Formats: sequence, C-alpha cells, structure tokens
Amino acid sequence: MGSIHSKIAPLAIAITLTLILPGAGYAESTHPVVASVLPDELEALPEDPLPDSANRPLEFTEKEYEDARKSLDLMEISARLLIAFRYEQKAQIAADLRRINEIAPESAERFFFEALNFYQQNEKGRSLVAVDEAIKRKPWFARAWNLKGLLLSEADRLPEAMTCFQKAIELGPYHPTYVYNLASVMYRLGMQQEALRTARRATYLKPNLAEAHYLQGLLLRDEGDFNESAKSFESALVYGEESTRFILDYIQIAETVGNDEKVLDLCKRIENRDDPEVFRTLARIHIKHGEYGKAAYMMGRVLQKPEANLGDRKIYVFTLFKSGVRDLQIRIRRMTILDREKEALLSYLQELEENQSRTVDVRDPILNPVL
Repeated sequence: MGSIHSKIAPLAIAITLTLILPGAGYAESTHPVVASVLPDELEALPEDPLPDSANRPLEFTEKEYEDARKSLDLMEISARLLIAFRYEQKAQIAADLRRINEIAPESAERFFFEALNFYQQNEKGRSLVAVDEAIKRKPWFARAWNLKGLLLSEADRLPEAMTCFQKAIELGPYHPTYVYNLASVMYRLGMQQEALRTARRATYLKPNLAEAHYLQGLLLRDEGDFNESAKSFESALVYGEESTRFILDYIQIAETVGNDEKVLDLCKRIENRDDPEVFRTLARIHIKHGEYGKAAYMMGRVLQKPEANLGDRKIYVFTLFKSGVRDLQIRIRRMTILDREKEALLSYLQELEENQSRTVDVRDPILNPVL
C-alpha cells in the first residue's frame, strides 16, 4: 500500500486570496448562512437617532494618521504577497518582503511571510522558527497555525501537527484546507473513523476539493467499501486530481469493482509518464488482456531503470515468449546482469517452454475458424 506520502497528495499551505488584516480578530471567513440572514436582521432594527458627537468633525493626531497609513500599507503588501506566493512570483516576493520589513519589522505578518519564503526554499527549520514568532505575536493567526502544522507533519511529528491543525480550525472553522489537513494527519495516525468524518466535512465545505475526495476514497477503500471508494475517486478525478499515485490507486479500485472501461481510460491518461511503476501497471493490464507485445514494450522500459529487478526481467521474458519472439536464450545471455540472474531467467524460460507443450489452441469461428 506504500507510505502516506505516496498515497495522498501533499498537504496544502492554504494560501487564499483574502486579506490578512493586521488587527483582525478570530473570524477569517463568514459562514454563508450567517451572511444570508444579516441583511434582513439589520433592516428590521429601528433607526437610532444620531448622537450629538456625530456632528463634530473627526480629529486624529499625527501618530494616529501614521499608524493608519502603516496598517493600510501592511494590508496591501500582505494581499500582494499572498498572490505572489500562490503563483511563485519570486521577484515580487523579494520586493514585498523587503517592504514589509521596513514598515512592520515586528509584525506577525512579516514573520509569517518570512516563514513561507523559507518553506519554499526548503529551509524548514528556519521556517518553523519564523512561524513560531508569528504565532507569538498573534496567537489567533490561523494561517500561521496551519503552516506550523504542515511543517510538523512533514517532519513526522504527527500529534503536534494535529494540535496545530485543530487550533487553525478553531480560529477559522470554515476553511476547508485546515479541515483537510487535519483529516490527512488523522489518517496517518491510524484514526480511520475520525479521518473519514473530517474528510467528509472538508468536501462539504468545499465540494470541489479534489484532495479531500481522494483521501475519502482511500479511507473507504481501507474499510472495504469499494463501490463508495470508486465514487470518491471519480469525484477527485472530476475536480482535477491527476497525480500518478492517484491514478494508480484509482486503477486498483476500478479493477476491484470490475470497471474495465475506467481502467482503460485511466491507463490512457498515464501511458506517457516516465515512471517504472506506471510501466509495470500498464504491462500487467496488457498481459491481463492478452496484449503481450504492448506488455513487452512496457517491461522493456522498466528494464532501462536502475531499480529494475529479477522479477521485472522474468515478466519481460514472459511477455517476449508469449509474443512469439525467437532466440530468447541468446537475448538473455546478452543481458548485462549478474550470472546468477541469467541462470534464473534461462531456467524460467525452460519452464515456459515445457508448459507450452501442453497448451491447446483455441479459435474464434469468425477470425480463426476451424477448417
């Protein structure tokens, strides 16, 4: 079944395009139900008379004006940085990081974006230090808690990561990425039922979150509910999941439920990907359908990889033999492999030849009729 890193997609950083307000409180998103009822409630309230102070001109000190200007600048830079990190605009990131360091060197936002920058440069230790500084300055910074959870999960510090994601959800309860991240860590911790409930919540919050549908499919597969698992895999495919690991997992599920049409469709999607596991899977499916020539081609590509093993070479010999290729003994002796592997392949070839002597031809009445 492989490690979790090969099963699921990498955890999302949750960079959304909402502004980071320097003085913002706990809520980072508005529940749609709340948003839909607020206008009606406001219209129903009686109008209060304006207080006398409303007629007086507003007066601010120079320091208050300066603080307000810095706040607006910080919001603008934060918004630009969110977009720059999302689309990996390195020049923009560098410029805005310099600017944010000038106007708000001790702000939580400065440390958060610095942490993101370190993360993208694969300096995860420095990223963790910076994100801790962001949280210290703004304990209600949900994005910072999520990033810390991501860093800890990649270091296999799963219980700590789960705590961080739970904190992010507490501060931003309707953010699907935080919920998905929690579900994925629960899955890795073996908390199957909790992970499934949480993954379903993520797809409820964002129905087109492909990674959450994929995770849900894996959980249902592990429970043995293959039909429902196939539905979740199909949803993930529809919403854009295309990773090689996902397609290979989906092929396995489609085979289990007997959906050969889907198997062939998925094979078509990955046939040009340079991955030995893809070649092995395609070869196996070609063999299953009696397409030995195509299988031999795929196994030949596997043998070009340094990780090819004796099992791969046996399958290659089998597909060549079934394709009617002659002089296989000569081919085997010319292979640049260990002598003991050559002897093992020659012995295997002899078994194939002996078994073929007991094979009886079968015919199709149209394509190959009995005369």
